[in-house]
Amino acid sequence: MFQSKHNLQGLSDLTKGLAAVRGVLIQFIFCFSILLMAHAVCAQEICNNGVDDDGDLLIDLNDAANCACGAGTPANAIIPNPSFEAFDCVPDFYGQVNCLENWVQATSGTSDFYLNSNGGLWNPVIPVPVPDGAGIGGFHSYNQVFGNMTFTTNEYLGTCLLSPMEAGVTYTLELDVAGIAWNSFQNASDDIFFGALDITLFGSAACPTTNAEWLIQTDADPLMWECPAGVNDWTELGHASHAADGTWQTITIQFTPDTDIQAIMIGGPCNIPNDFTPVPQGALPYFYIDRLVLSVNESAPDITAAGSFCSDDMILTAALTGGTPESFQWYREGIALPGQTSAELDVSALNLSPGFFQVTIVNQDGVCSQAEILLEEPDFVQPALTVEPGQGCAPLTVNFAVQSDPAELVSQTWEFGADGATSDDPNPSFTYTEPGWYDVTLTVAGANGCATTAEFQQLIQVLEIPEVQIAADPEVVCVNDPVEFTATGLTAGVCNWDFGDGQESDECASTSHAYATAGTYTVIFELDLPENCPESVTAETTVTVVGSPDASFTFGPQPADAFDPEVTFTDASTGNPVLWEWQFGQNGILGGSTDQNTSFTFPALGGFYPVELVVTNEEGCADSITAVVGIVEFFSIYIPNAFTPDGDGVNDVLQVESTGLDESSFQIDVFDRWGGKVFSSEDPNEAWIGNRQGGEYFLPDGIYVYRVKARPLNSLDSVLYEGSILLMR
Repeated sequence: MFQSKHNLQGLSDLTKGLAAVRGVLIQFIFCFSILLMAHAVCAQEICNNGVDDDGDLLIDLNDAANCACGAGTPANAIIPNPSFEAFDCVPDFYGQVNCLENWVQATSGTSDFYLNSNGGLWNPVIPVPVPDGAGIGGFHSYNQVFGNMTFTTNEYLGTCLLSPMEAGVTYTLELDVAGIAWNSFQNASDDIFFGALDITLFGSAACPTTNAEWLIQTDADPLMWECPAGVNDWTELGHASHAADGTWQTITIQFTPDTDIQAIMIGGPCNIPNDFTPVPQGALPYFYIDRLVLSVNESAPDITAAGSFCSDDMILTAALTGGTPESFQWYREGIALPGQTSAELDVSALNLSPGFFQVTIVNQDGVCSQAEILLEEPDFVQPALTVEPGQGCAPLTVNFAVQSDPAELVSQTWEFGADGATSDDPNPSFTYTEPGWYDVTLTVAGANGCATTAEFQQLIQVLEIPEVQIAADPEVVCVNDPVEFTATGLTAGVCNWDFGDGQESDECASTSHAYATAGTYTVIFELDLPENCPESVTAETTVTVVGSPDASFTFGPQPADAFDPEVTFTDASTGNPVLWEWQFGQNGILGGSTDQNTSFTFPALGGFYPVELVVTNEEGCADSITAVVGIVEFFSIYIPNAFTPDGDGVNDVLQVESTGLDESSFQIDVFDRWGGKVFSSEDPNEAWIGNRQGGEYFLPDGIYVYRVKARPLNSLDSVLYEGSILLMR
């Protein structure tokens, strides 16, 4: 159902009121805390001594409420009760702006008066401390959506001026603003969901005396909630953007009215941005205001800078356009520089560092104005250079060139790192005669007198032409054995080893290589030198590679059995071996022999025994081979040719009997005369009782065929046994 804006405003006022009790409690705690503070809190800030006189942690100009031009009540202030400190009654609910002296609710939107004393209306969401005193004003500015319609909701505070503003005169309104997203349903601030808002000042040529003249109506005319511009003679004077962040910010509105102005109102703009549309039951954009200071721009202060930090002659000069200065006070970062009260500030003489500098000037009429200038850290020209070449053999002539920004560069000085040589030329040349690494130093200076020095370490490398030698260890080597190669006398460059067998390496001081084929090889090492040197240097050596014998042997019998474990070994090696070494058992634990052909009696225990033969030729090149000898224990298999499964306890099952059997290799299969498998097992201890594959059906009498596969212990080969058996009950 559609609700009038008056109804919605009433709901907003009701939800505002839900916070009142909490505000009173917060007010009590705040006031009680003030009583506990030191007396310095109650002192007045002195704005030119560099001291936090009032104990609010804000010094001089940083205490804008007390020290900004126009703070307090300036001589030409024409806004009455500018910090909302004078009041006729204590507000206990929202919409009670009329409790203020000289201020009114300027339109149908219910703007608010908050008082942080005497138990007045106060919200815990108000940022503290407030800029000035205990009283502040507040207003909403947002869009409302009803179905397909959007309405602007603005609230304004208004006052009649103590004296009119004159047409054609430029004025400056300075005020403090704190914007929040206020959830009146929860009496809390939410995350700010909107952007910047133009805080707008409107003016009228007459001082209103009635609600209608102040644009307050009781018929819920939507126009009275929107924008006063164009209603009666109200017109916009100016505005300033405020980006809400939940803290107090100082904004300035400068304007020149076309007609004399007797009354003003302040609040939101005529066109509220789209993002100022809250969701139902959500937070509303809300703005607190304080310390409205209206000044006449009769004169404009200015600061000029001369000199440089680097040349130690930085001076600031203050001047006033359109007026006669009577006094000066200088500040750095808003903190007074005591005693600096002339038009000039010698920054370098006072040893002040870069930053923001301010000056306060009071003219012949007692009007205060301020100017600010930022003295930034001086720009330094950055040393940059090129060299050509940066490496080469002695003697080496190097061409240098400064590459720093020519628009900033005024001078340069080179130190070449040899013989104390220097140059002021931007593009000098220097010849290095001795090998080594050289550091180069470049100092560059700009027009501001600032110089920067950079040392470019090991920028130049001067080489000597090397005398390279190489060696091979050993010089005579067997096939596939590595040769270690070393090179000495090297300098910088690219290395290449040619081993003479089609293989190469790019390692430098040392490398290794093994040859696969016997022969004599010429090894060539080449060092490609850098530019500005001879092309390369080389060195040679030779390596003799000797072939190795090929070890081989035969042996028997295999397998040998434990009754006769002697095995004969016959050398079958090629390549002219002259030495033979036999090792029986692991690492020769059982024994050995140096005969070419030999025999060996192994333990009478079944098992596998490694035998290794190493053969060596006259050049000392060797080869080896290992074989495994098997010794088996006595092995026998007994398979009956008939059995009678009649339950008489005699010969009732078919059971394989064995000696020396490797049970892991056992397999028995029994077939009927049609080839069907009737019994199978891998367990030599499992007997067949004449049934079919372990079932309850017992086979008829007859001839059956068996197949048994078994392997003796310590043997690699299995033995197959086949035959027939008679089943007879």
